[in-house]
Amino acid sequence: MWKYAWREIIRRKGRSIAAICSYALAAMIFSVLISLLQYSERSQYKTLYNTGTHFIAFSPVCCNLPLLKDETHEGFWANGSRSSIMPINLIDTIKKLPTVRDASPLLMFRFKDSTNNAGIIASGFDPENTISVANTTCSSTDLVSGRFITSHDTNTIIVEESFAYSHKIAVGKSLNIAGTSLLVVGIVNAGIRPVKSDIYMSFTQAERIISRQTWNPLKDEMNIILVESANAQVHEQAVQNVKSILGKDKIVSSYSCHNPAAEAINLNHHLLWLVIIFITVFIIVHVIRNHYASIIERKREIGILQSMGWTRKRTVLVVGYELILQALLGGILGGYLAILCQIAIPASKSSCHILCAIDSYGNALIGLGIVLTIATLSALSFVFCIARLQPMKNLKTV
Repeated sequence: MWKYAWREIIRRKGRSIAAICSYALAAMIFSVLISLLQYSERSQYKTLYNTGTHFIAFSPVCCNLPLLKDETHEGFWANGSRSSIMPINLIDTIKKLPTVRDASPLLMFRFKDSTNNAGIIASGFDPENTISVANTTCSSTDLVSGRFITSHDTNTIIVEESFAYSHKIAVGKSLNIAGTSLLVVGIVNAGIRPVKSDIYMSFTQAERIISRQTWNPLKDEMNIILVESANAQVHEQAVQNVKSILGKDKIVSSYSCHNPAAEAINLNHHLLWLVIIFITVFIIVHVIRNHYASIIERKREIGILQSMGWTRKRTVLVVGYELILQALLGGILGGYLAILCQIAIPASKSSCHILCAIDSYGNALIGLGIVLTIATLSALSFVFCIARLQPMKNLKTV
């Protein structure tokens, strides 16, 4: 059967090439469009998934803390008010939550400033953390001048740009905090972040300096928890999970921009599926139309085969195999061309090139599978319907 089908394809080269190119076009359109939609969707998710997904948790205080040496002018600070300290081992518990991507401790302390009654707000964090710290406090991308601090630095700080201007501080100068001379190695503009401070330093250095202002030295303690939820869709659940761990007397401060981000993610999901369905329907209509035209054109040949004594089953299989073989060749050609397009077009961008190359193979196989499945069902159905007619009816000129 396959031998006869291949012979018929070679014998009628013009019609066969036209049919194969038609199937190749259908498979290529499906692969390329779906891969481009997937790449566009993933590119948006890089922003949408991380929009508004960070928050801080802290415990406010309702009375003076005997821990402080200067309760009037100094204290642990969070969200514009005094806060109390918490054990640092809470971080490990929060990190285990499936809705949380990362969590990190932070010490924020208000130091007495002889030139400013408002005091100096200092924050100590892990400089190596590029997730929860970078999204809630500051990161190397916020640098205006100088360099970012590292966990190995000693007596070094980075300063908020507005604080630096008001105090006429430049990179390379020193700032005296709690009797300690701290070298300014960088100036940052962190923008709007949940943790906004005048100066920033490493967590261990902040722990050491703050301990000089308390009657009991700090040891594995923090007053703010920096949290990055897994994505915008589970952000609200992450907030609730952290609240349940910390207790009712703790406060969680977050942004509400994760709500529109989650809605945009869901909308993109629905839009992607609608486009996939539309393209699939287009391919179905295209393949069925080609098969219908091909079967009607070959109606006379089917009548001749029937008059020669061919059974209905043999007639259906021979003609069906020919059409299926055309669809298979066209699908393979279309998948190959789709892969070439998806690798060659975005070659100027390495990230897009890798992403499209990975997606293209799977989508090319899906496009081939759809074309071949539709071609098989429609070919066998049409040939079977024509083969059921009497030979004389099929021999009539259409």
